Amino acid sequence: MKYSIQLRMLLVGPLVLLAVTADAKPQPISAQDAAFLKKVNGANLAEAGFTPVVLKNSQSPSAKEFAQRMVHDHMNANDAVKALAAKKNVTLPGVAPAAARAKVNSMRHEKGKTFDADYKTVMIADHHEAIALFREEVKKGTDPDVKAFASKTLPTLQEHLKMAQAMK
Repeated sequence: MKYSIQLRMLLVGPLVLLAVTADAKPQPISAQDAAFLKKVNGANLAEAGFTPVVLKNSQSPSAKEFAQRMVHDHMNANDAVKALAAKKNVTLPGVAPAAARAKVNSMRHEKGKTFDADYKTVMIADHHEAIALFREEVKKGTDPDVKAFASKTLPTLQEHLKMAQAMK
């Protein structure tokens, strides 16, 4: 009897290990879901990239407070995106898109009220765009984990939009 238990463990053990190993492999996701993760990574980095410029060039306490909230929330979201991308075997760009970097660079020389007005305009437009992107993923995405991330993050983006609209 002792031998039959050991024999079963020898035969069953590798099958259990094989099943665990097979589940550990990243599952491929659709091109749409992968593109979503890449866009979100770039957008998060773009939002965070604005913060030092806002803190230096803005005269508005609400704009500075908003920028600090953006870097906090978007870096937390980006940590989730990086973990999800690793799980799904998606390589992220790791940099803000060129257009976003150009936007930040073009505003580096603005100061005071002009800067604050332009920053508010950019943040409202960026958050409208982000909300549309996340809603699209919730509707048409195919990977349940990516869709869940989009669904969970959408209310925060909507809150950011309201905050941007309220900036003075």
